[in-house]
Amino acid sequence: VADHFGLSRTAAHMAPAIALFAAVVGLPDSSKSACGPVSSSESRNCTQRCPSELSTLCDAHKDVPAALLGFEEDSLWIPRLDEFNSCTGSRITLTYTLLGEDGMADALEADCGTVAPTPSEGAGIYDGYVVQAPWVPNVEPLLENLSPRIAATPEIDWLDINPTSRSIVSFSNTVRALPLDVDFIAIGWREDVFRQWQPELEAMGLWPGPPETLEELVAVSEFLKGKDHNGDGIGDWGFCLTPQPNYFTAFLAPLMMRNEQACASGDCSGDRTGQNLFFDVQSFETTVGNAAYMQALQLFHRVLRASNCPDQAESADWVPQALRGDPLFSGAGNSKCDRKSAFASGRCAGVISMPGTLTKMLTGKYTPVTPQYHVNASSGENTTWALPGHDAADGYYWGRRAFFPGSEKVLDPATGGLVECTPDLCPKAVRHSRTGKLVNRATFFSEGGEAYALRASSPEGKKKALFDLFTWFSELPPSKVPLTGLYRQSQVADAASSVAELVEEGWPQQAADDLVELLAELFDEGSNAAQDLLLLGFSDYNERLDQRLLDEFLLTPPFLTAPEVDEPAFAAASDALVSQLRSDYDDVTRDYGGAAGQVQRWRASLNLLPLSAAALCDGFYASLDEDEKRRCSEDNLQILVATLCTVAGLLVLVLLVLGCRSIRRGVRRKAELERAADALVRRQVTDAMGYVNELQTPMVLMRASDFMRLGELRPHEELRDAGAVVFVDSVSDPFLTEHLTVFFSHQWLSFGTPDPLGVQYRVMAASLRRVIADTGWEEANVQVWVDLASIPQSKPLLKQLAVQTIACYCAAAHAFVICAPTTIHADTGEVCNVQSYQRRMWCRCEQLCHVLRKGTGTMWCATTEDDCRRLGELDSEWLMSVLRVFEGDVTDEGDYLSIVLPILGLYAELYALELKRRAQAVPWQSSPAAAAEAALCQVGSEERRAQTLQLVLNEIRGAKRGEIFPPKLRMSAQRLPQLPLR
Repeated sequence: VADHFGLSRTAAHMAPAIALFAAVVGLPDSSKSACGPVSSSESRNCTQRCPSELSTLCDAHKDVPAALLGFEEDSLWIPRLDEFNSCTGSRITLTYTLLGEDGMADALEADCGTVAPTPSEGAGIYDGYVVQAPWVPNVEPLLENLSPRIAATPEIDWLDINPTSRSIVSFSNTVRALPLDVDFIAIGWREDVFRQWQPELEAMGLWPGPPETLEELVAVSEFLKGKDHNGDGIGDWGFCLTPQPNYFTAFLAPLMMRNEQACASGDCSGDRTGQNLFFDVQSFETTVGNAAYMQALQLFHRVLRASNCPDQAESADWVPQALRGDPLFSGAGNSKCDRKSAFASGRCAGVISMPGTLTKMLTGKYTPVTPQYHVNASSGENTTWALPGHDAADGYYWGRRAFFPGSEKVLDPATGGLVECTPDLCPKAVRHSRTGKLVNRATFFSEGGEAYALRASSPEGKKKALFDLFTWFSELPPSKVPLTGLYRQSQVADAASSVAELVEEGWPQQAADDLVELLAELFDEGSNAAQDLLLLGFSDYNERLDQRLLDEFLLTPPFLTAPEVDEPAFAAASDALVSQLRSDYDDVTRDYGGAAGQVQRWRASLNLLPLSAAALCDGFYASLDEDEKRRCSEDNLQILVATLCTVAGLLVLVLLVLGCRSIRRGVRRKAELERAADALVRRQVTDAMGYVNELQTPMVLMRASDFMRLGELRPHEELRDAGAVVFVDSVSDPFLTEHLTVFFSHQWLSFGTPDPLGVQYRVMAASLRRVIADTGWEEANVQVWVDLASIPQSKPLLKQLAVQTIACYCAAAHAFVICAPTTIHADTGEVCNVQSYQRRMWCRCEQLCHVLRKGTGTMWCATTEDDCRRLGELDSEWLMSVLRVFEGDVTDEGDYLSIVLPILGLYAELYALELKRRAQAVPWQSSPAAAAEAALCQVGSEERRAQTLQLVLNEIRGAKRGEIFPPKLRMSAQRLPQLPLR
C-alpha cells in the first residue's frame, strides 16, 4: 500500500490505518483509475497540449501528484483527466470506492478523519473528493474552506451557480465543496396515458396537465391504478417510485417549507428564517408527529398503494410477458420496489424520481418498451416509445417532466394546524393553473448533487492542482463534465439556446423544453427550496426513518398489499411510528454528543448564527459535557451573587432611608442629584450634537477625475503621500461650498481589505459618472469621499476620530451613493448584495446621517456598472431599518460605541427642531423643522412628510427607545423630552 501511494516505508505507524482504509475504498488499478501522467505530451507545445480554457495553466503543476476519490463511474473522467494532466503537467489520478455511493461516506471519514462522535485521525491518502452534501458535516472542519479560493477565482462565477446548491455546501457561511451538479425530486408523467383518460380526468378537475398538488397526485394515481397503459390487457399502476426516506420527505416539504428567507416588500431574500423539515433550530425538537408530518404520511401511503410496489413486492409476475427475456428485467422477482424497471415495463402512468434517473426514464435507458415498438431498453439508445396514434408526429412527446406537486395547505406555526395558503403565510406560493388557488411549492433538494472538496491537510501544491481542475470543470459545458447536468442559472437563462443544445445532443424537443422551463424557475434566487438533513449522523437518522416508516410499517402486507386498509390499525401504527422515531432520533442525537452540539451544527448547516451560551445552558443543560455544565454553574453563581448583592444593597438602602433624621436633607440631596443628572445629560447631548456639526478630524477628499483613474481602491496613506487628496478642516470651509462632494457608502468584502477583486471600485467609478451626468455637474468641480482613501488606516487614534466624525462627512456630502453589487465575501463566502448592505450597522449609520440632513433626493443606489438609480421616497421598512442603527450587523461589537454620540446628536438635533416648530405653532412647510422633515421624505405629500417625521420622533421618545440606543445612552435618550433644547 505504501509503495502504491508513494508513502515512505519508514512511516510504519501509518500502516494499520492505510491497510484499513484500503479495505474500505479499494486500491486504484488499471480498471478503476483514470490515467496518470502523460509523458509523451512534454514534447508538444502549450497550444497543442492545452484546451483554450487551460492555456494559462500550461505546465503550471508539472510533476505534481494528486489523488482524487470518487464513487460513481463516468466515461468522461478519463478524457478530461488526460487533457488536464497533459496540459498542466500534473499527475492527478482518480479512484472509485469499492461500494460505490453506498461506501463513499465511510471512505471519506476513513481518509479525512472525523470530529464526532469520537474524533479520529484519517489515513490522509487522498487530496480531494467527489462528495454529496449530506456526507460533509461529519468531516466539515477537516475539509478546506474554499471561500477564499472561490473569491479569488472569477472564472468559477460563484453567484451563477443555483442558490440552493451554493447553500447546501456552506457551513457557518464557509464553502466546503464546489457544486457542479444538482439533485432534486420531480415527477415524470406520461402524456399519452393522461390523454387516453382525458374525459374522466377533466371531470375530476385533473386535466389538462400534470398534478399540481399532493392531493391531485393521490387522486390521479388512484384513478389510473388498474388501467391498461401498455396495451397488454392487464391493469397497471399510478405513479411509480422506489420507496426511500427522501421521497417521503418530498411529500413533507410543501406542507412545511413556506419561506427559508425573510420577506420584506415582496423581496424574499432577507435573513434566513431557520425553517426546515427536520428539527427546530431553537430547541432541536423533531418535527416528527406534527400536523404536516401526519398529513404527508397519509398522502405518501396512498400513492405507495397505487404504485408499482404492491405488485413488485409480491412476485416476478409483474413483468409483461413479452419483456421477460429482456436483460433489463433479469433482476425482477427480488421483491423489491424499483421505479426504473417498473417504468421501463410501460406499466407506470408517471414516476417520482431524481433528475438524472428521470432523464434516463424519459429519454434513454429506462424508456418504456412494448411488443409493438420493442427496443432493447438495456442498450441505452435514445428512443421515443409511443402507442399507435400517440407519437411525436401528433405534435407532442409522450414523456413529460414537471415540478413535484405542492400543497394548498401549510403548517401554521402559530396554531400548529394546517391552514389554507395566504400571501402572507406562503409568500412564494404560485397560482394553480386550473383553480387559481395559492399552491405552496417546495422542491426537495435530496442530497444536492455532486460537489468537489479538498482535504485541508493536503499539501498546498496538490490542492492548487485539484482546485484548478475543479475550476476548469466549472467552465466547461455540462455535457463534457463527469456526473454533471445543468446546474447554473446562465445555463437556463437563454431558454432557446439551452433547448437547442439539448436537442442537438439527442433530446426530444418537448423533453428539452420541459427541463429548461423547470430549471429556470427552480434556479431563481427567490425559489422556495427545501434542504436535506445536512447534519452529523445523517445516515443514522435516515436509517431509523427507513426502518420504522418503510420496513416496519408502510411496506408490510397489511398496509401495502391488503385490498383494504384497516383505518384504526393505520392510525395506531402511525402513533407508534411517531413514538418510535422520536425515541430513535433521541438515541442518534445522544450518540453524536447530545442536542446542544447538534443544534449548533444544524444551525451552522442552515447558515444561522449559533445559539448563545446562556441559551444552551437554559435549554440544553442535560446534554452538555462536564466542562460546559461547570461554566453554566459558574455563570449561574455569578448571577446569584449579583442578585444577593442587589438585595443586600436594597436592604441597606431601606435601613438608611428609615434611619434618616432629616427628610428635608434627603429632599435637598435628591434635588442636587437631579440637577447633576440634568447637567450630565445636557453635557452628553451637547457633546453629541458637536459630533454632528463639527469636524473632529479633517475631511479628506480627492478629485473625481483622479478617483476614476485609480483603477482600484487605494489606502489613505498612499494617496496622501502622492499628494492626491485635499484636507478640509471645518464644515464652514469655503472649499465645501465651492466644490460638490460625492460620498460612497459600501460594505467591506473581506476582513482585511474592502474590495479584494475590484468589483466595488468599478461600480463606484461608473456610478460617479452617472451622478455627474444626472446632476449636470462639472467633473472638475466634483470631489469624492470613500472610507479607505479618506480615513487614516495606519494610526488607530486618527482612524477613531474620523469614524466618530462620520455624521459630519455624510451630512456635508452633496450626493450619497450606495455601492452594493452582488458578489461574495472573500473570507466567509457569504453573498453580499443590497440586502446584506442594509443589514450592516455602518451602512445604516451612514445612510441615517445623510438622510436626516439632506434627504433621499441626493441619494443613488448602484448594483452594477450599468445600474445606478436615483432613490426616491424611502419606504417605511427601509426607513425603520435605517433608524435601528444599533440592530445592524458588525464584525467587531466595539464598533457600536464608535457611533453612539453622533447618532444621539442627530436625534437630539431633530427633536430640538420639532420643539421649536411646536412653540411657534407654524405649519410644517414653513417651520424651522422643514429641513428635517423634507430631508426625511424628499418626495410625497405634506401629510406623508409629517407622518414620516412623527415616526422618527416616536422612535426617539417611545417605548422602543431601548432597542435604538445602547444601555449607556438610554438615560440621555429618555430625558430628551425634558430638555429645553434650542
